[in-house]
Amino acid sequence: MARRLNVSTDWVWDHSSRKKPLLPVIRMGDGALRYRASGIELFITEHEQIGKLRRRTG
Repeated sequence: MARRLNVSTDWVWDHSSRKKPLLPVIRMGDGALRYRASGIELFITEHEQIGKLRRRTG
């Protein structure tokens, strides 16, 4: 997951438990975390759009 997002594993863990921006995560009964590729792609797309808006209004 970290490699796909080009971030550290610490960043992934942090964004899997914070309120915003929250990575879409599935918490398993044993405490393991799972990520759907489609949810991560949506997260990337949404944050690309936010970045574009900020650059336009910045």
